[in-house]
Amino acid sequence: MAKVSEIIRQLQKVLPKYTDKFSDDFNISSLTVGAGIVTIKTSVAHKLSTNNKVLIKGVKTKNPIDSWSINADGYLEIVCTYEHDKTLGYPTTLTAELNFSNLTGEYTILDLPDNYTIVLDTAINPVGDGDLLEIRIDGYGGYKTITVPVGSTDTFTYVHSGLSVASDISQGKVTGNYRIAGIADVKRIFEYYEKQTADTKLWAWILLDKTKGCFTRESQTDATSRFSKLEDYQQELYQVFHIVVAVPSSNYTGAVEAVDMMQDVRTYLLKSLAGVMFPSGSTNEERFMCTYVEDSFYDYAGGYYLHDFVFENITLLSSSDICEEEDTRAFRESEINSAYEFDDYVDTVRKNIKTSL
Repeated sequence: MAKVSEIIRQLQKVLPKYTDKFSDDFNISSLTVGAGIVTIKTSVAHKLSTNNKVLIKGVKTKNPIDSWSINADGYLEIVCTYEHDKTLGYPTTLTAELNFSNLTGEYTILDLPDNYTIVLDTAINPVGDGDLLEIRIDGYGGYKTITVPVGSTDTFTYVHSGLSVASDISQGKVTGNYRIAGIADVKRIFEYYEKQTADTKLWAWILLDKTKGCFTRESQTDATSRFSKLEDYQQELYQVFHIVVAVPSSNYTGAVEAVDMMQDVRTYLLKSLAGVMFPSGSTNEERFMCTYVEDSFYDYAGGYYLHDFVFENITLLSSSDICEEEDTRAFRESEINSAYEFDDYVDTVRKNIKTSL
């Protein structure tokens, strides 16, 4: 089952990729590296502090290419020095950017044979040394913690070791000042906003709802599920969680603008959460993707409009996830000694029986 902290981390990592409604973006004016420390200067004051989380976007890394060949199908197959960050799954990455003297730009990914190899839709053999340019989660792009003191109002540093950075940082941005948090009771959201002043930005609050076991389909009773000792235990758990989006609406007439805005926010949340497989907590290897359930108006009061987005996680439990009988058994082993006696005859060979239950 997903924890609130895991959902928050997922949204903080991915949601800023699609919208700046729940965070602030700062353009990167310079990026330098020395002794495993990255120093970033932003175009304006960033208001960040030590231990704040930031997302570095649009800064490409250089993954050196060890070898290449034209495969049996006539396409270019490259092998990188480090594991690449490409995927043909969800979210989909369809292109890869090369940097050779005779082969530059983006090419369509046809296949990913392994974590180091990529097949691209071109039959041109590269010349000289080259790199795969990537925006990586584990490279300069990605989720970072400011671990050393901020140098000034427009500069900060973080610890980094890994791939080198590409020369072009014109698309580089820093995302920080996240407005994504967890809360135990949705009523507390209103109390929070009553303490705020001049806050005109959206917030997303993550709230866990009930986790329920699946119902049996073979019984006409109200039982959740029925199991006997003669069958394997298999049961699905359904975890529901809410993302309550708060929109300051004092400047909106009837909050109509806020309602319309939620149509776009739904798209951003689907791109950030639907299809994600959170840690299940069960020993069963089968895992299920997070799915969308519904969304609707929640409340409108005090100059704030609240909209409720509902998602669901499923976990499959098996016999290895339940209580083992050995933990509660009164005894585990028994030993029986016996001898045959009849018609004044006593068997001199005693019979010994050991049983493990």
